[in-house]
Amino acid sequence: MSFIYRNNQDSINNRKNFLESIGINYQDLVCAKQSHKSRIRYVKEEDRGKGALSYATALADTDALVTDKKGVPLAIFTADCLSIFLYAPKKGLSV
Repeated sequence: MSFIYRNNQDSINNRKNFLESIGINYQDLVCAKQSHKSRIRYVKEEDRGKGALSYATALADTDALVTDKKGVPLAIFTADCLSIFLYAPKKGLSV
């Protein structure tokens, strides 16, 4: 289990405070259960909140998240790997 997913109130409060300071509802965050392969998941509106509060609800077997849904925040948690975020404003695409 990843450190960031400790199911304690301090972790949730830290995430909430940071995300709300930049205008994101922490309960909308979409997170992945990374499998360290090359699996990419298209994130839809109905995925909103998966993994936001619990590792158990994160998107399983997923290494990359892609969406074109405005207002659906994506998150990848890393330890010794580099995370890469891409944004295509003309296409409305976040990777």
